[in-house]
Amino acid sequence: MDSKREPDWTFRLTSGVAARLIPLSLLLFVAAVAGYGALLPKQAPLPSLFTIVLVVVAVLLLHEALHGLGFVVYGGRPKFGFMVRGGVPYAYATCPGRLFSKRQYCVIGALPLVVISLASFALLPIPQAAVDGLVAFGFNTASAVGDLCLPEGHRGERPHGLDPRGFEWVVVWLVATLLSFGAVSVAELELTIRLNGGAGGRLMLGPVQLAEAGHTGGRLHGGFEIVPALLIAGLVGIGLTAAWRAIGAWRRRSV
Repeated sequence: MDSKREPDWTFRLTSGVAARLIPLSLLLFVAAVAGYGALLPKQAPLPSLFTIVLVVVAVLLLHEALHGLGFVVYGGRPKFGFMVRGGVPYAYATCPGRLFSKRQYCVIGALPLVVISLASFALLPIPQAAVDGLVAFGFNTASAVGDLCLPEGHRGERPHGLDPRGFEWVVVWLVATLLSFGAVSVAELELTIRLNGGAGGRLMLGPVQLAEAGHTGGRLHGGFEIVPALLIAGLVGIGLTAAWRAIGAWRRRSV
């Protein structure tokens, strides 16, 4: 390959690109978890919150390390970093100053998806680790949404849609709502567990039961019972989105 040749296109993760990738990433996460979950052993125990966080961090590091390995195999020297686009944090691996063919780019992009997916399914027959495999498979699949994004375009022309604009607020709202929903869910469980002097009980919002807890642990209720928590999370998400946009507007005026 001629290292002096100009690239046909350069991919940059802008806030407009992030606004379109995040919803697709969420869909991939749901599909991956649903597919893997259908194969879970019936007696697979749930891991602790600490274990889940540990698995997510390990997958994140391994995901970028595998991209780096792909760069090295094709003669590059990878660099790693962290950034925020559209209100969402991203870890990344890149190889500035090095050109790759379409085939090489596809291999580098697909490497984490293939390797971590195989490792995740290898945990499926082990009941004690099966849910860890589900977390790893779901998070890694969702994280791979931008890895295989390969816009088509003629040499010397900017591919259509490579740097779209707008809809950034959708990303902030989705992420803020999901984080808020997680926080509300944890708060509900904690309140339920502390009922009756720590003996547990049922947490009610009028006629709606949100959660219940006993000596064996607590659980949230699904279906329509979870709607109040989701509505609260949505309102918090809207508030955080408005705050994020106000801060962005203030920063632009200050420059």
